[in-house]
Amino acid sequence: MRRAWGRLTTRERPGSRADPAGEAPSSVSVADGIGLRVLHEGTNPVVDIVFLHGLTGTRISTWTHARSGVCWPKDFLAADIPNARILTFGYDADVVGLWDPAGMNGVSNHARDLLGALSHRRNQDDTADRKIIFVCHSLGGLVVEEAINLSRVDAEAHIRQIAESTLAIAFIGTPHHGSDLASWAKLATRLAGVVRRANADIVDVLQPGSQMLARIQNQFHNSQRVAPVAITCFYEDLPYQTIGVVVPHQSAILPGYANYSIHANHQEMTRFSTREDSGYTKIFGELKRWIDSLPANSSTPVSHADSAEENVLGVHSLLAAAASGTPELVELLLRTTSDVNVTEPGPTKRNALHFAAAFDKPLNMVPLLRAGVDVHAMTDQGHTPLFVAIILGNHEGVRVLLEQGHVDPNGRNVHGITPLMAAAVNGRVEAARILLEHGADPFATQEDGWTALSIAFSKSCTELVEVLTVAMRERTNG
Repeated sequence: MRRAWGRLTTRERPGSRADPAGEAPSSVSVADGIGLRVLHEGTNPVVDIVFLHGLTGTRISTWTHARSGVCWPKDFLAADIPNARILTFGYDADVVGLWDPAGMNGVSNHARDLLGALSHRRNQDDTADRKIIFVCHSLGGLVVEEAINLSRVDAEAHIRQIAESTLAIAFIGTPHHGSDLASWAKLATRLAGVVRRANADIVDVLQPGSQMLARIQNQFHNSQRVAPVAITCFYEDLPYQTIGVVVPHQSAILPGYANYSIHANHQEMTRFSTREDSGYTKIFGELKRWIDSLPANSSTPVSHADSAEENVLGVHSLLAAAASGTPELVELLLRTTSDVNVTEPGPTKRNALHFAAAFDKPLNMVPLLRAGVDVHAMTDQGHTPLFVAIILGNHEGVRVLLEQGHVDPNGRNVHGITPLMAAAVNGRVEAARILLEHGADPFATQEDGWTALSIAFSKSCTELVEVLTVAMRERTNG
């Protein structure tokens, strides 16, 4: 057992497999592994890729394969994406260590340290306008979310610049909705006894139902409505033999964003020995896609005169207004925009109606529909605005799309799912009622024979089962 815990709390050491590049000796405080470190300066870099480790990790060992000694951000990524500067940030997120006390900084303090270190470095070498991509493991994802939250409201322009420059975030095993990571952390603390104090703020934020976790998530998603960044989530595919999956799939993903599995447990999902490792190819593919989406001169600041229709993150003003503005603002932008069917940058293909549906803005849908925004447009996941409204619980948006957008209540998506089935899958009882009022067919089946009713049964959604049963009885008795 002691050996197992030792592997989970490895320090950065010079010449060791945990740190092939060389760090402070193991007898020195953990503070020597804290802060921002450049792994590769890049050739004419257009983006900063910043790595953040998770619970018990370090800025080098988290990304280093133990047997091969490969630190993939430095050994692979630096060559595969030469036009990126690669940095790694360390902070004391340890819960158990046999010789030194746990750092007592909470998530918010670590986030402030990240903002300070990154902004100072970028100001020092005159790269404050360069785009940023964060790659974060486990707790590191919550630190990044909190950093974005704090950056957006900071009084200092150089701190606000971090959020404004953030292009994308890769979350690797991040517990967005809490996880057994907290139980694991408390178990580790108990095993250590009185030798090491637990950082209660770090442990408690990981608990399902944590008020701090809810606050971080709510603020982050609210900021996404105004100035969204690209997000991809990665979740662990393998459990530990003794404690199982640390961050389950449902906690590691964010609804509406791309997500992929990595065939490893929570600790090993960030360590790759070859470029052919499927985990590396998935993460590298997302990083390259995001960087390739940048304009050729992305290292040069874009002025408002150059791009009057886009906000500071390259998102079209009409999309931002649809998500967070008023109907009057939407109407104004519709009169001045060159393309009412503009979609957000990247592969998601979401138009203004998708944004209004996703962010519960049914009144903003009305001028969009009048202007002819495509009500049948599909995202990269095959969702029309109606499906987005159903999935995310925008019930009035469902009504607006059916009544003013004249959307077919029985129109199937690319997966053969009807809107009523989508309501059943997501437990949206009110959306189901609205769909039924507008002619949705409760008897419609998938190729495998499933109906909305059988889906509701499988989800143990009793209220929806009753609604669908009544509707089927009324249709039968006619």
